[in-house]
Amino acid sequence: MSAGRHAIPLPPDQGVSMPDAIDDAAVSHSVQLVVDDCVATVTLNRPDRLNAAVPEMFEALQAVVRQLARDESRVRVVVITGAGKAFCAGADLANRSTDDAQGLRLRQAASIITDLRLLPQITVGAINGACAGFGLSLAAACDIRVATASAVFTTAYLNAGLPGDFGGMWNLSRLIGRGRAAHMYLLPNRITAADAYAWGLLSEPPMDAFKESLAAVIERLTSAAPLALAAIKQNLQDLERLDLPQYLDEESQRHARVRASDDASEAAQALLDKRTPRFRGR
Repeated sequence: MSAGRHAIPLPPDQGVSMPDAIDDAAVSHSVQLVVDDCVATVTLNRPDRLNAAVPEMFEALQAVVRQLARDESRVRVVVITGAGKAFCAGADLANRSTDDAQGLRLRQAASIITDLRLLPQITVGAINGACAGFGLSLAAACDIRVATASAVFTTAYLNAGLPGDFGGMWNLSRLIGRGRAAHMYLLPNRITAADAYAWGLLSEPPMDAFKESLAAVIERLTSAAPLALAAIKQNLQDLERLDLPQYLDEESQRHARVRASDDASEAAQALLDKRTPRFRGR
């Protein structure tokens, strides 16, 4: 898909690197964004600190997510991953602030999670290593999570004398249940990738062949009917804000609109013809 690779322009003061490709030579800033055809890859980029987050990273990540929200027509899948051997080891405690304005700044930074969940695109957390604290909160906010077999997961907050932030408990409780979310916060042990999958935190079984597994997930998403995929994402968002009668109204209307599309007709004909459908997003 390299033929369609391009960079999305971002505000120049956000510390975001926009190279043509992600490689070791291009690693220089806290967040990196590359768009390849309809897939945007967002890379947390402090590998020397296991991608531990600092204020610059929060600001850059928020700028990236908000820009992607405006590029729905180009980008259909957003992948979030980490540079080097870790996904994200949490917030960098070396940059910890204790002044009176800390609460306000944290709340502003935490809106990253809301922005991420409201993205119209399907989001994939590509967990390539250690996933802790803020990293776990970020992964839990994605629609799909795929991990390498060696990945480990922990909330880590209580070990640092902290209760947790960035909506991690809110999202985890919806993924793995209140009991297991409480376990991860109150008894912050390391959870293996195998256990994370068994608990429902991961969408696919963890594999040593991580890149191949991730590529297979992305291929399935990008080859799906675009209108149906977008409607599913809207249904997922409605799960958290509507009661059942309201949800059924919205779901029914979306289903009817998509059913009347050219893509739905093409999918039905392709099934009859026993061929791969050719979707055009209309």
